[in-house]
Amino acid sequence: MATQFLIGAMNQTNTPPNTTLTMNDIGKNVTSLWRGMIGDIVWAAKAIKGAALQEINTYQAVKFGTVGTFVKPSNKGAAYDLSASADSMNLLDDVLLLNQDADAGNGAETVTVAGADYVTTGNANDTIILKDLNFRVLDGGKGGRHLEIARGFQY
Repeated sequence: MATQFLIGAMNQTNTPPNTTLTMNDIGKNVTSLWRGMIGDIVWAAKAIKGAALQEINTYQAVKFGTVGTFVKPSNKGAAYDLSASADSMNLLDDVLLLNQDADAGNGAETVTVAGADYVTTGNANDTIILKDLNFRVLDGGKGGRHLEIARGFQY
């Protein structure tokens, strides 16, 4: 199981925050024995907290598929409504990765989002419709993009 490994954060290692570290220092001065593979290394001069920690956790959750509901791309030009759950209290709600599907990501898809959704679109002229501003990531990919505000949108 992969996890984040922070070097320099006082709650993770015995290394003072302003110590210069190199790749040879990975695994040294840790407070407990590390077993397993290291999925990512995050270098920080001080403890990571707040929005920065949330971004790291979001990146890793998508990378390792640990939280959120992963929506399977269907076909070119499909419409995806991710707004049914609209969960903004958890790290991720729905995850749609159209840029990783050879067929589905190359049509003119329409994606409706609400809640803590994570969406990457493909190479075509896609439309993303916002029902709220609680999304985590909206990546438009390489094609032309249309961002619309849904009717009845309130913020």
